[in-house]
Amino acid sequence: MFKRAQSDGTALPRKRTRSSTVNSTGSNRASARVTGNMVSVGKNDWIRLVRDKKLLVDKTDLLLHVMKNDSSDIIFRSRRFGKTMALKMIRDFLNVAGTEEELAERKRLFEDMSVHSADPTFVDKHCGKYPVIYLSLKDVRPTTLDEFRDSMALAIFMATDNWLHAISDTSKAELNDIRDWINQMKSNMRNSIDDSVAIPTLLVKYLSRYYNEQCVVLVDEFDAPVISAPEGIREEIKKYMRRLLSPLAKDDDNVRKFIMAGIDPVNLNTFGSGLNNCKRYPLHEDSDRSRESASPYQFAFGFTEEEVDALIDRVADKMGLLEWQADQLKRVARKWYNGYYACRGVRLYNPWSIMNYIENISKSKENCLEAVKSGCASRYWLSTDDKTTLARYFNMAGGTKELIPVIQELVIDFLKLVDATDESVTEEPASNYVPRFRVNLVDFKPATQRFGDAVRLPSHIDTASSDGEQQWVVSIANSVQGAPATGSLNINEFMTLLYYHGYLSIKDKAYLTIPNYEVLCAWLDLIGMGSSATRLISGMDGRPVLVDHLLSGRYLEFIKHLERILEVQKQGFTIGTYEVSYQMLMSLMLSVFLDSAKYDVAREVVTNQGRADIVVMPRRGAADDGSGRGPMGVLIEIKRADPTKVDADNYSRTIEDARFIADESKDRTERACKRLGKKTFGCLKRLLAEGYNQTIDNKYLDTFNGCCDEALVVVVSFSSGRYLFQFEHFKRLAGDWCLDTERHPIVDYLACPYNWPAGEEAPPPPPPPLSDDV
Repeated sequence: MFKRAQSDGTALPRKRTRSSTVNSTGSNRASARVTGNMVSVGKNDWIRLVRDKKLLVDKTDLLLHVMKNDSSDIIFRSRRFGKTMALKMIRDFLNVAGTEEELAERKRLFEDMSVHSADPTFVDKHCGKYPVIYLSLKDVRPTTLDEFRDSMALAIFMATDNWLHAISDTSKAELNDIRDWINQMKSNMRNSIDDSVAIPTLLVKYLSRYYNEQCVVLVDEFDAPVISAPEGIREEIKKYMRRLLSPLAKDDDNVRKFIMAGIDPVNLNTFGSGLNNCKRYPLHEDSDRSRESASPYQFAFGFTEEEVDALIDRVADKMGLLEWQADQLKRVARKWYNGYYACRGVRLYNPWSIMNYIENISKSKENCLEAVKSGCASRYWLSTDDKTTLARYFNMAGGTKELIPVIQELVIDFLKLVDATDESVTEEPASNYVPRFRVNLVDFKPATQRFGDAVRLPSHIDTASSDGEQQWVVSIANSVQGAPATGSLNINEFMTLLYYHGYLSIKDKAYLTIPNYEVLCAWLDLIGMGSSATRLISGMDGRPVLVDHLLSGRYLEFIKHLERILEVQKQGFTIGTYEVSYQMLMSLMLSVFLDSAKYDVAREVVTNQGRADIVVMPRRGAADDGSGRGPMGVLIEIKRADPTKVDADNYSRTIEDARFIADESKDRTERACKRLGKKTFGCLKRLLAEGYNQTIDNKYLDTFNGCCDEALVVVVSFSSGRYLFQFEHFKRLAGDWCLDTERHPIVDYLACPYNWPAGEEAPPPPPPPLSDDV
């Protein structure tokens, strides 16, 4: 079959064909189904969304699993991951109908869904047959016991009021008894909150007897009261929650199915022995299994790639987009919102961000084309957290300096994995790059059956080695002992909590990674690089060119590019010392854009006689000449000026100053003084000499012995947005590193090599130049 061609011989772009169901290719990719047309974000009333023909991903096949297994289940997923929607779908399907007309309409709605296609008898057999108690604790976030009492009263009676209304007209004695008892508890609850814990259990008992069917109990955001409670009232709240939930989770003849959903496993086991027997479903539960053997819970929360493709196809059809444009929209979604590993070959998308993304691009074709052109999207999921979770847990871990390099390695690891992944096959990397963060999943072992707290995790991160590469071993637990005080979380507990909150993902129960670019922005915010996050992600500032300038000796171009990158960072960084943050920025850029097959970038490298700030280590055998040695190594030493020893404000230049600086006939020292201010220049110059001498005297270059014969030493001294650079080339001959004068750089005013102009205070001389007879 021949394709119609344009005048240049290329095939014409094809229009998309309209489809409501997308059958993806590949043996492990299942078809996905979406219903409706209009986008509605933030609504989780399942019946109303279907009735109003809102855009919805069909997840009803989860119902088959729910009714097939009568276990008590606890599901952990991060916020905005579809927990409430899934629980309300279960409620709307199973809960007894008030009238025959209501039941008939409900069956009709579900018979249009995938659950009916999977089992044509299922809807008729189970729809509207079971009394369901739906208890939402999402809004129970107390700061005092009085607030807890009031919010729990509201949550419990919202779960019971519907049933009170249903039984208000009955004359049956047992229902009159429960109605009177609940109403009495309403009046007594403000004085004694403990009296209310028996209401759900008693309600289950009487409803099961009246309808002659076991009840289904659904608890949404069960962990919200404990997570938000201050330390002074947390233990009282735990005791209450233990008495409320444990009886419902135990083997009870009146309960057919018990499901709790939440985010955080902090002190879960102190809720009571009844919950110790529940089956727990964190996202990593089946991440090492095949799609066919994984639990249906793995796909019930979050969107699969097939489901996202189907949603975007709806928008593409509506807007009349070309096929390549729709594919680009999918790549943007994959880049920004994908990355939560459900099982082998399946990564989930954050549904909140996806639906907001769909809503945005569905507004107009211009919005679609803008996303296609920029390759960027918005941070929808982060906007609902008001950027507090990461910072809160960081402070709870003491904001310790040891966290900074761990976070930096996480960021670099993620970007290396993205670079090594073939987008056409999202489930497998295209290279042999091995993530640096291995995971040790710690099983929960309660101290006692009733009051056992979670095991305290190790306070440090172990290291391991795989094929010569250093790896971090992070312990992730099924539950974590609560530690609200500042500085009381150790690194492993910090990582565990952030995993459960969605800031990290676990692949194959083996590796820990940042999920996607949206979450990467949060990590960059934490380490003080938030203002550069979008530029770093979009790659707009020519950063690959920046690294090429450095390695090719075009130092003035390197400095100019670096100025552009740091333009928004001139007031410094927000977390950690300035020097640490500057090291992080430099090493991060080098790590992202250097060829990982040729170089490895490390910060704070311990040498024989000190600690080098940044080392770009060539990999053995990576040189093109077949010598077996690597390409040129790079060693960077960074010095931060004492703020009291520099000018208070950036030096303000007039037009005449600018002309003076641009005049190459003028002395370079004069130009630098004019640009920076005399006091700042003198301070930075002394620091530059100090850093250079430190590198030479401590023999940092010996770090490269055995892997390369050429090295570039870069020394930078800085104060906020003002800095000086020094670049020196070295060769290794006869076992010693010597200055290579033939490659000595002559750089403009921002760089200050060792040979200062006459009359200036010069640093100690460098090693002697190479002699002709060597």
